[in-house]
Amino acid sequence: MLPWFGLLFGLTVAGHLVDTEIAGLPRAPMFFGGCFIGLLLPRLHFHRYRVLGYVPIASGLGAVVAVVAWAADLWGPPALGLFGLCEGVAVGAILRYRDRVRLNAGGFTIAAVVAAIVAVAVIVVCQAADAVVFRPLAQTLLTVAAVVLPPVALILLKQPLTELCVEPYFRRMYRTSLAGDGLKSMPLLGPVLLIANHASWFDSMIIAEAIPRATTHMMTASFYDVRGLRFLMRHVFRNIRVIESTVRKEAPELAEAVKALNVGRCVVLFPEGYLRRKENQPMRRFGRGVWRILADRPETPVLPCWIEGTWGSYFSHAGGPPTTNKPKDRRRPVTIAVGTPIVVPPEILADHLQTRLYLMRQMLLVRKQLGLPDLTLDDLIAGEERPGDAPTEATA
Repeated sequence: MLPWFGLLFGLTVAGHLVDTEIAGLPRAPMFFGGCFIGLLLPRLHFHRYRVLGYVPIASGLGAVVAVVAWAADLWGPPALGLFGLCEGVAVGAILRYRDRVRLNAGGFTIAAVVAAIVAVAVIVVCQAADAVVFRPLAQTLLTVAAVVLPPVALILLKQPLTELCVEPYFRRMYRTSLAGDGLKSMPLLGPVLLIANHASWFDSMIIAEAIPRATTHMMTASFYDVRGLRFLMRHVFRNIRVIESTVRKEAPELAEAVKALNVGRCVVLFPEGYLRRKENQPMRRFGRGVWRILADRPETPVLPCWIEGTWGSYFSHAGGPPTTNKPKDRRRPVTIAVGTPIVVPPEILADHLQTRLYLMRQMLLVRKQLGLPDLTLDDLIAGEERPGDAPTEATA
């Protein structure tokens, strides 16, 4: 980040030395000053993945400024300063994400090259004020770049943009806090299988609020197929549709989960395959789905999480079906404990039942980080209506 600040500071000083003025205002320093402020703004956002949602927003606003300035021939200091602010926010959001993920190539390199090209075009516009040929050409190139970049950013970053837009509404309902040290060692690139308990409809959103990377959720068809949401589930979040059936010979969603892990995504799974129904049973025995996924990818890191506070919420079964006989949630405190990523030992992974019980123990260890009363596997399994190793458990 410091090299960018140094570069902008140097360009701003150089602009003061060589730039001419319009209405008493320097043009190049206005642009680079706007860039400098824009670089700082994304660092105020808490979520280091959703911050990427500012890239299409800032580039879209920059396109509006560029088109208006080009059409009205108003490439003066105010327009240049606002355009520089937009570019700075877009680049600053990528740098904010890169600070956490430590990308060394790929998208960051492309963003840096594009930003440099746009900056050079702006300098040409600023310094060639009296040129009959070069100034219109530079303005045209700058405007074309400003119009082309927003849709590209929207296509590539539609998931963080959507999460960023939904975030204010969600944060009015829940006040989420984190516990545990698991996020410090969580891989921010590459495959991760995140497992968690399941007490309310919105548990997936709470996990997305806590995890600083893109997540792909295994979601039951009753939610996946809701009118108006299916497009988002499939094309924006790339969630995996799970057919709701207790007896199935095939489970294509498990193959999709493995495929998602193979391309380096973070797959979120509720291994119980069941939304909590009882006060005295916070977690049921895991289904075979989690074992079948890990059997195909035995080296996959597993991140155990425990969500506390959603039982009793508006979208839980406490006191009746979800959304029934309960007040709507308003800043409800919810805590998510994140454990250290683990790889299931091969000798345990050789048996599906031992794998599931092993992962349940890991979940209970994470739960203890919240200071909750101790639970044993016998406490959880006692009274279950179905045995955990029933052959009908095709999925999680």
